Amino acid sequence: MKTPRKLYKFRTFNVRTLRLITDSETFYADPSEFNDPMDCDPIIEIDVATSELGKVYLAMVGRDREPEAKQNLLNHIYNADEHGLAKKSAERQKYLSAAIAVDLKRELKREFGSRGVLSFGTTWNSPLMWSHYADQHKGICLEYSTTAMPHPDLKPVNYNAGRAINASDLFAWKVRGDEAARSRVCETYFYAKAPHWKYEREWRDIRDKVGVGSSYEISGVYFGHRCDDAARIAVVKMLADHPNLSLFDIGLSSNGFGLRRGPVDRDEILAQGIRPPMEIMMHQFVQDIEDLDDGERQEEILTEISTD
Repeated sequence: MKTPRKLYKFRTFNVRTLRLITDSETFYADPSEFNDPMDCDPIIEIDVATSELGKVYLAMVGRDREPEAKQNLLNHIYNADEHGLAKKSAERQKYLSAAIAVDLKRELKREFGSRGVLSFGTTWNSPLMWSHYADQHKGICLEYSTTAMPHPDLKPVNYNAGRAINASDLFAWKVRGDEAARSRVCETYFYAKAPHWKYEREWRDIRDKVGVGSSYEISGVYFGHRCDDAARIAVVKMLADHPNLSLFDIGLSSNGFGLRRGPVDRDEILAQGIRPPMEIMMHQFVQDIEDLDDGERQEEILTEISTD
């Protein structure tokens, strides 16, 4: 699938969001904190013999932890004996395979769990994305360009893939060094998601660790339909020296449930100064009227107010 030239990030308006703009940052999140507990938490499909599962496990732990791993395998055997499972019985093999599969999942988590995931949407006009990720339309949406540099791990989420990683792929990758099998494991681990999330139309980029990155350029900012004017004014003024960056206000469609966008009037916002306190303004205004000696002039001022 061809990579979109523009991708979108929906955000609550807060200090971290401001930093994403001012420092041209993106944040690669910890998958364990995702709102879907099944996201980046695959299961292991046992489709190889128990002996091959053991070989995969030893290959995954490496030489430094091999004595510990071998003892763990022996513990599984002891536990099978304690359960009275006869040697070479189908029940024993099933028990041992399930126990080792738990070990494989733990080791896979050890290898992939520290990586960071950056998520994008493919459109700015999704009402659900605004509701779920931009503080119920009170936040903003950041538009990013994907063309400034290559992003080899930027890929679409697959909503039709299963959640299971085949043990045979782990064996082919870890024992035989098969890179195609490694790719299949990574695809399932990071890019497979339940069909219920299909409305997000998500693309993901993966990095070696959780934290900030700066390989995407912000090309636009969209202000939610309920975005506070103070947030809007602050961002527009902050970006006064970036006239080529697009700024849009989000509005509601007048003939359906869609969203529309309109350009922000930069000049109007930039012309505004800090608003003085309203009560002080009114107090000063009343004082000015009371200080006037000319009664007719007072009447003129009050008439102007009533007709505005």
